[in-house]
Amino acid sequence: YYDGKEIDKLAELFTEDAVCEFSDKYGGHWVGREAIRANYARYSPPDKPRYGGLHAGTNHVIDILGPEDAV
Repeated sequence: YYDGKEIDKLAELFTEDAVCEFSDKYGGHWVGREAIRANYARYSPPDKPRYGGLHAGTNHVIDILGPEDAV
């Protein structure tokens, strides 16, 4: 939703009391759905095209080998 500039839909993915933890560079912790929506909107300028960039997420595979070992 972020890359497609659908910030309201993105915000709806979060609970009312959600917290997004960011570094101070991005305003620190964003607390609450409305703060999350407002901050994502701030970093999604209207003059940039939809899908002008695309964030890719992947699911990591972790094999648990034992109580203190994984690969």
